[in-house]
Amino acid sequence: MGWDETKLAEQHYPTAAELDRVAPNNPVWLVNVTGHYGVANSAALRLASIGASTSSPAGGLIEHAADGQPTGVLKETALDLVQQLVPAYSEAQRRQAIDHMLQVAHAEGMTGFKDPDISQDYWQTYRSLAAEGQLNEYVCVLFHTHRP
Repeated sequence: MGWDETKLAEQHYPTAAELDRVAPNNPVWLVNVTGHYGVANSAALRLASIGASTSSPAGGLIEHAADGQPTGVLKETALDLVQQLVPAYSEAQRRQAIDHMLQVAHAEGMTGFKDPDISQDYWQTYRSLAAEGQLNEYVCVLFHTHRP
């Protein structure tokens, strides 16, 4: 998570074909820094049953190439087609991620941050850390809402 095409030499979104060259047999799913779009390789697209005839969901976009095949780029609600297949993080992994975010924030002199689009699991982890006295920073969270 967190790629930014403006920082890539190619100055464009990665594509399924590009990801296939480095990971032809394993599903790959990358989410852009904005959280509004991502890219999947062909293995991930197959797992999500996304092909040339797959229509974009309401409020989302499955980008297709001129030949009709999906490019791997999914936007807005289309992200959910792949994202729902990604296993949830464990409690230990969530704690490790929050600890890392705190270390980065402290290195920048920050005493708080916003964590957008969190799940109920992350909320419980934040609450546990706070109850244990391990979270003294200001944290603003925004909950993930399920789309129809």
